[in-house]
Amino acid sequence: MYQQAPDAPRKYPPHHRFHHLHRTIPHNRYMDNTNSISLAEKEAEHLSTNVEKAIKYAEGVTIKNDADQENVVKALVGIENEEKRIDEQRKFFTDPLNDQVKKINAMFKPFVNGLGDAANILRKKMSEYQTAIAVKADKAREKALADLKSGKIKNVETAVKQIEKVKEVEKTVRTKAATVTYKDKIGFTIYDANVIPREYLIVDEKKVLKVVQAGVEIPGIKKTIEKVPTVKAN
Repeated sequence: MYQQAPDAPRKYPPHHRFHHLHRTIPHNRYMDNTNSISLAEKEAEHLSTNVEKAIKYAEGVTIKNDADQENVVKALVGIENEEKRIDEQRKFFTDPLNDQVKKINAMFKPFVNGLGDAANILRKKMSEYQTAIAVKADKAREKALADLKSGKIKNVETAVKQIEKVKEVEKTVRTKAATVTYKDKIGFTIYDANVIPREYLIVDEKKVLKVVQAGVEIPGIKKTIEKVPTVKAN
């Protein structure tokens, strides 16, 4: 098994078929960001050749017999090993940076989230206030029209005056601190799912898959089987 001393420069073992340049990375997890990024850029330059070769091989190869499959399996093992090696390199550079980012986020996120929550509470109360005004205005219009139709209000002018007494929603509110613009956000609530047209219903694919995997037949659903390879290197 490939081993290295704890304080030795980091090296990676070669892999079958899709070999890589044996790069040595300075073993310093706390190098400054500039040096870390610069070294990562240099490493990336040496990876493109192997990646291009792997893609070209994968796109061009065909499997017509067992011998072809044997060769493809060997290539697949090499590619997957190289993928793991490259991901280890990525983590070598990103883990120290991510650790610092996590610590900084942990310090500041509670304050940012708290202020965000406070702002959302205020926006919600502003929305509720303006929405209540709109609902009241709509009800007043509906009542005036109903009274006019029933004869309770004798003429249109009286109905219009009754409606005008109700406060209307202002699309733009100007204050000393800021200008607020209210826009309509269209939403919906379902009051009877049984009458919703089929075209607006979505199949629960996760639930269907679970039932099909259990061997249960569902009308309108056809079970399919795809052979998916799982490769374990020897």
